Amino acid sequence: MEDGIRLQVKQSMLDLDSSAKNIPVTQKGIESGEENLRVNAERYKAQVSTITDLLDAQTLLARARLDYYRALYDHNQAKARLDRALGSY
Repeated sequence: MEDGIRLQVKQSMLDLDSSAKNIPVTQKGIESGEENLRVNAERYKAQVSTITDLLDAQTLLARARLDYYRALYDHNQAKARLDRALGSY
């Protein structure tokens, strides 16, 4: 039983560390998506690109934001699993 608890704590710590590393990566994705949208909006205003390009940029930004919030959710879930494994929930 003790080995099982140790394993659960170790796995939870690894999951927490992994999920914490994903958050800054997804933040960069949002920054990139915002810049892409800005560029495509300017190109559309100048009539150099189509509305489809602008909509694609908006979709990519929405997907980047979704990935960011998913990373936050995964991090919080990993933190809760660690608290549960440690018995401090």
